[in-house]
Amino acid sequence: MAISNTTKLFYFQIFIHLFFSAKTYTQTINGDTLTTFELKETAFDGSMGKKNLMDSTAQLTVLHHNLGQFLSQQTPLHIRSYGTGGSATVSFRGTGAAHTQVLWENIPLNSPVHGLADLSLLPITFFENISVQHGTASLQQQSGALGGSIQLKDKIKWNNQLNIKILKSINSLQNYQSNAQINIGQQHWQSVTNWSSAWQKNQWADVFPQEKNAHHLLQELYWKPKSSQIFSTKVWYQTTERKLKATEQQSDQSLRTVFTWENKQQKAHFSAKIAYTNEFLRYQNSLIGVDDSTRLHQFFTQLNQRNFFLDKKIQWHNQVHFTLIKANVTNYENAVNQRKITATSSIYLSLLKNLKTQLLLRQEWIDEQATPFLPALYLHYRPFASGFLQLKASTAKNYHIPTFNDRFWPQVGNPNLAEEYGWAHEFSLIFVPIFRKRKWSLKAEITAYQSRTTDWIQWLPNANNLWSPQNLRLVTGRGVETQLKFEGQSVKTHWRVLANYAFTKSTNEKAIRQGDNSAGKQLVFVPLHTATISFYIIRKNNFIHFSQNYTSKRYKTTDNNPFATLSPYTLADIHLGKYFPLKNTTTKIQFSIYNLWNTDYQTVTTYKMPKRHYELNISFHLNNNKNKSK
Repeated sequence: MAISNTTKLFYFQIFIHLFFSAKTYTQTINGDTLTTFELKETAFDGSMGKKNLMDSTAQLTVLHHNLGQFLSQQTPLHIRSYGTGGSATVSFRGTGAAHTQVLWENIPLNSPVHGLADLSLLPITFFENISVQHGTASLQQQSGALGGSIQLKDKIKWNNQLNIKILKSINSLQNYQSNAQINIGQQHWQSVTNWSSAWQKNQWADVFPQEKNAHHLLQELYWKPKSSQIFSTKVWYQTTERKLKATEQQSDQSLRTVFTWENKQQKAHFSAKIAYTNEFLRYQNSLIGVDDSTRLHQFFTQLNQRNFFLDKKIQWHNQVHFTLIKANVTNYENAVNQRKITATSSIYLSLLKNLKTQLLLRQEWIDEQATPFLPALYLHYRPFASGFLQLKASTAKNYHIPTFNDRFWPQVGNPNLAEEYGWAHEFSLIFVPIFRKRKWSLKAEITAYQSRTTDWIQWLPNANNLWSPQNLRLVTGRGVETQLKFEGQSVKTHWRVLANYAFTKSTNEKAIRQGDNSAGKQLVFVPLHTATISFYIIRKNNFIHFSQNYTSKRYKTTDNNPFATLSPYTLADIHLGKYFPLKNTTTKIQFSIYNLWNTDYQTVTTYKMPKRHYELNISFHLNNNKNKSK
């Protein structure tokens, strides 16, 4: 298909509109650690694929938010929110929400029943490192993420410490939240306790209040008997009650446990992980007499081995994962069991000074049946010794298995559905100018990608006028992503600007029946343009954090009827605050305004979102570290 001159001009404009940033340094402001960017040249670390670590400075101002709220402000990812008290899902590069994998400590949080991970149930205060892996990069941890994946991890500090953080917030929607974290330990053991509770009435004009009560407790224990070995145990319990409409209620409960052993030698690293998750969901609708429940048990084991050769210029990484799933769903005739074995091997080469490569090979078996073989190749090239220009390229095959609902829903499920599979390719250009005598830094990154997915699953009416899933679509995705990071500092002031833009063209290429006008049209609810920009300024003990995001119109119908769309919208939030330090303690008072422009908008049809509202939060931090971390 020929590319029009207008499209060529658009891509050229995006190419020359490079955005900027640089490497990290750590700045501590009155007990709060801000991970920012070094004002010197960027290291050539050879990281493969496109992976972005979320801005920890911005995270400090919204610690009471859930993951969906945070990503909507900081990334161009499209977050679909089903109301203020409802669920939230994410879409990468025009794929479906089930094509995004959310991983906690490399354990998938997506339900195999419906394929989704509800971001509204994940408090960001529990995770110190939140990273987003786009496209081909996601295959390094998990298959099935045709669009990308989100990694949630913690970072332990081995020091003699007593560290306590307490946060209380209240907003004009009559929502109340409390968070607490206690870190205590020494050089050979650490304990981290996280607690979060939210009571949300979500009351605002003209909309039924979706009440939500959520409580989380995460306990982590670490033991380091010697420098080369670490044992850790993590237990995470959560319970949520939601009143979605006058006749609808939903309750969620989960228990997640992970035990990990790591052994890091000079020439080899070994790790083993055992995990168990127990998930329960109950949905009730008194109007139509529905009372459905799902109980899900999952057992995981993971073994990892990484060997180093020639002073780590060659790395050989092998992984073996085993997963056992048992699902009891009210509407299924029988319980569903699934066994999955994954074997992954990759070799990482940095024999040439300016070129690093990685070849990854993955094979999986589900219930003893082999799935498509998945290869991936990653390149990272630095043409100049200074590193001011870097290029990344990758290609990978990926696949996504049907959900349990796709296969086993009564009367309409199709046990013979094929996997969705396809190839993805991407190319990134990274530009990091070096300013050795200036106290500011900038970086530019632009990524172009293309993917093609066969046997895309579509739910359509069958001969009995019942909706059922079928392998019908052929979907092509292509687009451009740009990113800006720009930062500077003086004696008393530090400032940072972050900007992202994504052009996403995701179209169906195959008419599925006579009279179907969806061929060549944008997929429903996928915006063509998304963008975010934020800036953070701190002067002495005062700070301001402003963020704004834009989402273009989305079509409701597969034929892209111009009269059936969700309107574009622009949202802005602003946070103003002040730190009050005193010896080993810091108190922070912050006032926030959400939806500053009072925008009337929807991310999902019929689910209106709140207009301008206000919030006050107060936090207390005791930081009594007796020695530096190791």
